[in-house]
Amino acid sequence: MNNEIDFSKQYEYDVEMYHDDYGILGPGTLYFGGGKFAYVSLEVFGGFVRPDGETILKARAKSGEKFTLINCTYQDYIIHSDLIIGGDIGSGTNDIIIRYADISDWFMFDQDVKGIIGESLTWTNPVPQMNVSIENEDESFSLRSDISSKISKRGEDRTIHQHINFIFSRINGEFSFSDLKNKPHELSSLLSILIAYPISISNMWVTSSSGYQVPAYFPAFKRVERDFDENVFWRNALVSRPTLDARWQTIFERYYNSIYRKVHWIRLAGMQRHEGFWEYKVLGYVSLLDGYASELTKANKIKPTNTKKEKIDSIFEALSTFKNPLSKEQLNEIRPIMESAFPKRRNLNFTEKYNYLIETTDANIVKIINLSEDDFKLIKHARDTIAHGSAVDLIEIPYEKIHSITEKLALLLTFRALNDFGMTPDEFMENLARTHNRLRFNKKLNMVHLQRITDPASFLTVSQPVFDKISNLKSAILNACLTKDSKGELEYSEKHVAAYKAWLEQRPAKSGPTSFEDIFDVAKERVTHIGTAFLEFDGNLKELYDVYIISDA
Repeated sequence: MNNEIDFSKQYEYDVEMYHDDYGILGPGTLYFGGGKFAYVSLEVFGGFVRPDGETILKARAKSGEKFTLINCTYQDYIIHSDLIIGGDIGSGTNDIIIRYADISDWFMFDQDVKGIIGESLTWTNPVPQMNVSIENEDESFSLRSDISSKISKRGEDRTIHQHINFIFSRINGEFSFSDLKNKPHELSSLLSILIAYPISISNMWVTSSSGYQVPAYFPAFKRVERDFDENVFWRNALVSRPTLDARWQTIFERYYNSIYRKVHWIRLAGMQRHEGFWEYKVLGYVSLLDGYASELTKANKIKPTNTKKEKIDSIFEALSTFKNPLSKEQLNEIRPIMESAFPKRRNLNFTEKYNYLIETTDANIVKIINLSEDDFKLIKHARDTIAHGSAVDLIEIPYEKIHSITEKLALLLTFRALNDFGMTPDEFMENLARTHNRLRFNKKLNMVHLQRITDPASFLTVSQPVFDKISNLKSAILNACLTKDSKGELEYSEKHVAAYKAWLEQRPAKSGPTSFEDIFDVAKERVTHIGTAFLEFDGNLKELYDVYIISDA
């Protein structure tokens, strides 16, 4: 049999079903792959014998391939199976090997090959491999990454294939059959949150009792088609791999010990795949936010304000001011009547839980995500309307606004997850500033504040005359030139702007890179180039592109 089962392909085999103890059971056709459950369509008149109570069956194809079908059920001449192994396997396995689509590009983005073809080639920037172990009341396993390489030849072409495989190994005992499905899903959820892009299983193998690796398959999420060019997947990932290289152990420990993992973070990863009606996306993200905020306040023992006691105390304080005040005995008789008249202690409502979530989120992150109180009220109203089966008024609440707020919620929840895994707010902002991930390209985010935090040197404080002059010059928006004196004061430079324009007009159409000495006739150390800068005076900002600052010395 082929030593790979591609999760995205569909397979069909004519097989003979058998059991190690019962012998031949009957013929049928085995179908699996493409995200669908594995099943065997039995030949009605094939004399199939059904062994009662058996959930593990074997299949042998006419071409010689063998399969083990796990957790089998029977119905109307159909055998359904939760998991299929491309070979014989006993009760469990010591190793689970997983390959995911796309993740190798992210993992090995800075690795390259140098040398002379035909003589010697060497890998540069070798990838630091993941090697972690988890041991707690519920888990006991190790996980490592491993580069799988091979060379294929076709005519005169030789192609190097490299993939990152992730290998789960049991520290004590064997993995159960349920682990064979759970462990790959748990890891894909973590990776999907780290890079803010849905990751799918490409291939899977397990070790048989003889120690050989055999392919396995179970119905899993289909691969999400890329909407960007090949070899740039790493640029679309929210978090870069080098940010995580030295901390995989901490990330996995915090992930597997998180009280939010099994429900909220798994669902957050799943929401990345949403492609259906926009109302379900709103319902999903707002409900996920509601559930997470509920768990957060519960874990931190946040209680609502006891307004009942405050109200009763205020009434008794007023009674004490009467001209003829009640006696102590009378007051003691009145208090239980009042306590029974007021409602019992209430639970926190969604708004209070959400407010606590925002209060405990880094202030810079909150400012960047820019989720206002009105935004929350609007999206909560939209969710409640959808949940009750009513139609959202798209005139009152335009879809564009709903979409923008929903994307803000996705970014907020992603930050909270990454922070739960150990990523600091500063690290999150640094990665958000340089990624091409879709969560970044929401026009309602406060990207000016993000740039102020991650690139403070791009904010240029100037005097009012300089600010007014440049603001009134449309031509200064692009390629503005400023001079900086020994005191750090900036001035607009007509001279250097003219020099830059003259260089643009005279340079050849296909000229190579030109040094600053050629353009401004100064040492290159004196010139600072800023791709996007903000001119600033008294709280007012002017955005400029490709700014050149020439210092006096």
